[in-house]
Amino acid sequence: PPPPVVVVPDPEPVADEFSDLSQSHQVHRTALETLISEGLFNGTGCGDGALCPDGPIARWEMAVLLVRAVDGADPDDQTGSRFTDVAPLVWWAAHVERLAQLEITAGCSSEPLRFCPDVHVSRAQMASFLVRAFGVDAATPAGFADTHGSVHATDIDALFAARITRGCLVDPLRYCPDRPVTRQQMATFLQRALTATADP
Repeated sequence: PPPPVVVVPDPEPVADEFSDLSQSHQVHRTALETLISEGLFNGTGCGDGALCPDGPIARWEMAVLLVRAVDGADPDDQTGSRFTDVAPLVWWAAHVERLAQLEITAGCSSEPLRFCPDVHVSRAQMASFLVRAFGVDAATPAGFADTHGSVHATDIDALFAARITRGCLVDPLRYCPDRPVTRQQMATFLQRALTATADP
């Protein structure tokens, strides 16, 4: 008689293993490894199994990271999108839609409503994303020499008070609000935000 058929269940999905993680800065390595192991960076690499840790992070990638961090899981599939520049069929469209539902984003422009998914996230914008996502408390001005007049200034001050950012330079204290956020920097910012807002 033929041998019995052994049915092997599908393996549990595992986090992406990026081939260039060793190229990340040591300061960011632990945060990257932690968030990668938890699956937050799944699908956000730069191609061919690489993460490009020093590459800038796009708005759609930010949406994926924040939704996974806040909700603890990927959202259900969506049949449509409120944003005219987000195709409902791309896999991360549901993350962008969920980010809007959570009132973490209002998009990048209106009439028509757009999200600008491929635009790189600046350090100033990153501050507002994190403050909205994690409800970081407002704080007194931190004294940054380069954030006066920015619409993100109060969120930057809140991030500083919560020890999620230390700025980019001292004497004078600077935040470098217009610099793009890299993937490895975002891992560190996100890990600090998760720690700072965790239940005691």
